[in-house]
Amino acid sequence: MIKHLKNLYFLSLPLLFISCDPCRGSRVCADTFSFKIVDNSTGQDMVFGSPSIYSSDSVYLLTNRPGYSGNMSRVDNKRFVTTILLPIDTFFLRLTFADTDTLFLSYDYVQTKCCNYSPRGFGRLQRITYNQNIALQVGDTYILKK
Repeated sequence: MIKHLKNLYFLSLPLLFISCDPCRGSRVCADTFSFKIVDNSTGQDMVFGSPSIYSSDSVYLLTNRPGYSGNMSRVDNKRFVTTILLPIDTFFLRLTFADTDTLFLSYDYVQTKCCNYSPRGFGRLQRITYNQNIALQVGDTYILKK
């Protein structure tokens, strides 16, 4: 009986340390942003509006940074969402097979108790420049005027 209690004690000890970790489940070392593409003159949503100019299946962000190939955004609630694990300053916005634009992103660096893998912290998005204009931010969504 004592042997079973001893085994139970040693098996449950690691759980005690895991449950006391104040950062458990909140080690967010990335920033997430969302964006919409609107017509510069009318303000009409060019992807989710009616009529739409672009298909949501063909629009996505990508970069030429090694190890980050392919689609780096997803559709969520009639907007596109991207999570940035590394502060990438240049993204390409693929609208169609023949139409790709460039986004320039600016960051500041944030250090938190729960995200301390880098001495400068992680990049928090501050600004997006699209077609030589700073994108308007409405809530957590950037409005890209085309």
